[in-house]
Amino acid sequence: AAEGLEATANLIRQNVSFDALDNLDHWAERFAHWADLLDEANQSGGGGGGGGGGGEVKDITKQLIALLRIRDKQNGLIGKTAFLARKPAKEKKNEETASQLSALGKDQREIMTELTDVQVELAAEPLNELFDEAHSSMATSAQNLEDADTGKDTTQAQTDAKDDVTDLINLLVESTCKQCQGSSNPQDQAQAQALQFLLQQLAGSKPGQGQGMKPGQTG
Repeated sequence: AAEGLEATANLIRQNVSFDALDNLDHWAERFAHWADLLDEANQSGGGGGGGGGGGEVKDITKQLIALLRIRDKQNGLIGKTAFLARKPAKEKKNEETASQLSALGKDQREIMTELTDVQVELAAEPLNELFDEAHSSMATSAQNLEDADTGKDTTQAQTDAKDDVTDLINLLVESTCKQCQGSSNPQDQAQAQALQFLLQQLAGSKPGQGQGMKPGQTG
């Protein structure tokens, strides 16, 4: 990992932006995979601990992690699109750029599929409208990229999709926190603390991360 990230840093220093973004995507996926392995090890070692009093709080950790990855991938797609949009008009018409844009369109459709999987797993009807808005924006982005269009409509659709996913994450975290805080089960209370920490990180608005909903807001 150290060698791979150092190679990525060198690409950034050399201003090889597209290759650097690809490398970052690769290492993000590797770290996510390692995190899954650690999570599985923790779960297998955790044992039973039967249900406590009160209604069980649905564990949505898997779906939240999936949404965070989707948002990261969407953010990466925005960066790559912006990089291609800055190319001179003459270069935008060559075969290599057209191939890169087509590949980005394919990536966008894969992100859409991942979002659909999360929607099906959650089966939360109140969130379906927000999921549909994100899908619609992603579909516009994918079609425009396949048409070699990197204009304002494309970038706006990509940003809207990312903001919709951020809103989904915020709503899920807040809803689950409220359920956990009302539970007498220590595991639920621990989950509430972890999710509150996640919500604070999301509210820390990193540059270019998109506004999304503020903590305390509900749909």
